[in-house]
Amino acid sequence: MDALTFIASIVHALVWPVFLIVVVMLLRKPLTTLIPLLTKLKYKEFEIEFGKQIAEIKEEAATELPAPAREGLTEPRLLSGKAVELLRVSPRAAIIEAWREVELAAANALVRNKAFAAVQPYNATPLRLAKWLQAYHLLEPPKAGIFHDLRALRNQAAHAPDFAISEEVARQYIDLATRLVDYLDGLKPDP
Repeated sequence: MDALTFIASIVHALVWPVFLIVVVMLLRKPLTTLIPLLTKLKYKEFEIEFGKQIAEIKEEAATELPAPAREGLTEPRLLSGKAVELLRVSPRAAIIEAWREVELAAANALVRNKAFAAVQPYNATPLRLAKWLQAYHLLEPPKAGIFHDLRALRNQAAHAPDFAISEEVARQYIDLATRLVDYLDGLKPDP
């Protein structure tokens, strides 16, 4: 191999990497403004559209669940308040904690409405809780849909390998979970 062939092969091998570095450097500022707007994460065959799903659930909750008693989360309504405290540290953990509060409110609603004789709500899976709430006419299908959607998002937060979520989107999830907890806590036994 002569010197010219050697240089040509090196240039040929470096053209695409150098081109990509130049493009990234030129588009660095526009890309940094777009990254916070990402609502979709794809990892191999797994996709997360958490932000988009939150927006869809929020629209449904606007018509199906009562309006929140207060605006924002400056005074956390969640029973333990841990979800709001976790927001700064780990939005993923905050989502999981908020869902735990929904499960507890669902179990308490079953107990308050005397369904506990037939079921064991505190040891039940979320799917069973929803089934029992519907069987005892405590959760109509649209509200059960919100329950299932929030459960599915919680599962993504808990089990996705490289799950990353912004604090703002986690806050929206907590707001929705809080509205569902408020609804479940407001369920009174039929006279």
